[in-house]
Amino acid sequence: MGIKGNLLAGDLRLNATLYSYDYEDFQVQFFDSEKIQYTTGNASELRTNGAEIELHWLTPVDGLSVRSSLAIGSAKYTEEFINADGQDLDGEDRLRNADVTGYAGTTYERALNSNWNFSASLDARYSGDYSLASTLNPYEQDAFWLVDATIKISSGNGRYELAFIGQNLSDKIIAYSSFNRPAACVNADVTNLDPVQRCATNVLSIEQDQVVNTGLGARYTLQFRVNF
Repeated sequence: MGIKGNLLAGDLRLNATLYSYDYEDFQVQFFDSEKIQYTTGNASELRTNGAEIELHWLTPVDGLSVRSSLAIGSAKYTEEFINADGQDLDGEDRLRNADVTGYAGTTYERALNSNWNFSASLDARYSGDYSLASTLNPYEQDAFWLVDATIKISSGNGRYELAFIGQNLSDKIIAYSSFNRPAACVNADVTNLDPVQRCATNVLSIEQDQVVNTGLGARYTLQFRVNF
């Protein structure tokens, strides 16, 4: 269910949505460190509920616009779901599900002369904390902000564009998922050369050495574009 509205003589656009979905036999991937491959399991049911609001405002200041959004929601397994370690994830959050996300940004545009235009934008994105693996007591990524900025000069006919782009200006390393390291095990007998006997002790995947997938730190790009 949602609404869309144009206010302030069309200068303010506002969208809002409420949603609730149930997914049956939702597919989830698990990493098998012994076989060094992913396997796919089916969660009996995944339920998502939430609300989203988004706005875009052309301010009274000539060339200045503001945009923002906020999303609040949950995504949980609502029936028995046994993962690769034999754990029941019923009632647990879905992997990488943050309860709160959002962004806020602004852009300023003006003509330098009859042939060239200038624009500058600044955006900040927020995410609440979330789990990194489909397991009980998983490692988590803490809540974070990411900040991006762009300065751009373009020709009036739209043919040429020169932009300096900065992403993740605060140089944060963000984790997106984790899995047990291939061929890793806990309490290993390093004197035993047989990989099966060396790792005979049954341990949970989250107790083993972990590999974490992350994003990049600060990135800067100088971009020149020609449209033909």
